[in-house]
Amino acid sequence: MADRIALVDDDQNILTSVSLTLESEGFEVDCYHDGEAALVGLARRPANLGVFDIKMPPHGRHGAFAEGTRPVAN
Repeated sequence: MADRIALVDDDQNILTSVSLTLESEGFEVDCYHDGEAALVGLARRPANLGVFDIKMPPHGRHGAFAEGTRPVAN
């Protein structure tokens, strides 16, 4: 099973180019267009690594990242 990477950015061009590059290196990539979608998606399909646009609205600096780094209860 390949390692999973979550990409979170509101710029579709960045999501596309980075995900294609990572997939060509054998990673599974989940793309999210906003912090809320990332929080929901990561709760369902955890990733080994998350790459976040930390200035992306609506959370602003570090909002979704801080929320996404809290421990998840099983």
